[in-house]
Amino acid sequence: AYEIIYIVRTGDPEWVEKSIESVRNIIENDGGAVDNVRASETRRLAYPIEKQTEGIYVVTNARFAGNVSAELERYFRIEESVLRSMVLREDD
Repeated sequence: AYEIIYIVRTGDPEWVEKSIESVRNIIENDGGAVDNVRASETRRLAYPIEKQTEGIYVVTNARFAGNVSAELERYFRIEESVLRSMVLREDD
């Protein structure tokens, strides 16, 4: 079980939906399952990231094989709408 946390830029509401759908596709295409997705309202960041002072936090709980986390990290590096990301493995 993993918890995926990332911050999406504000400005275009479609960025959040697109990122949620992309993360879901990456996980499910490799046989994983998404248990829960929560997106916050626009929140002020503790410090500016790439000159942005606000962002939308998205938390996804999912179950997948360990090799999927590398693909998720790659997606987060490439996707310009994602400011920061973290993939955490939950303890059993």
